[in-house]
Amino acid sequence: MGLGATRRTALVTGAVRARPRAHPREIGAVVHAALIEQRERLGRLAMPSLSLVRYERTGQVQISFTREPPLIHRRQSGACEVVGAGESASGVFGDEARTDVDATLSDGDLLVLHTDGVIGATNEQGEPFGLERLQRTIRTHAGRSVEHISQAILDEVQAWQSARHDDLTVLVVRHAASDGAFDTASSSGNTRAP
Repeated sequence: MGLGATRRTALVTGAVRARPRAHPREIGAVVHAALIEQRERLGRLAMPSLSLVRYERTGQVQISFTREPPLIHRRQSGACEVVGAGESASGVFGDEARTDVDATLSDGDLLVLHTDGVIGATNEQGEPFGLERLQRTIRTHAGRSVEHISQAILDEVQAWQSARHDDLTVLVVRHAASDGAFDTASSSGNTRAP
């Protein structure tokens, strides 16, 4: 982890520890403003993807995110929804917007968070992997374990792209209504070098 990533991690950890019961929108507002300030002070142009999630045993999920919207795969219908689609930004700092949403997961539903490197990975023709391919990959593997799903997404993105452009991180969460538990798995890696 580089110095920038270490600083961001410390910033998020400190904000969560200072207000452990706060809604992600409150923590997201503080962290987002601090990241914008840090970016302006250090002269960095790129803003990291940021998703803060509070998961309740009831399946209630509170999410605050920048850049890449999470996805929910609905077990019953097979639909793969973009979280926050049609929602207006909750906060805008500089040119960066933050969206805050509440959602409810039913038994077996998946919550998928990802960095911009996943949908932004391009093939030899310059075509991005995109949201539709990500949704198709999730639907195809939804019945498998969360470990399998996160690795399948990473594998498909790496097979799609022609050169290294960005790091990839995927987090998959499955809600189990029977006991209010959830299974999680994440995969991350550098994209293939040219």
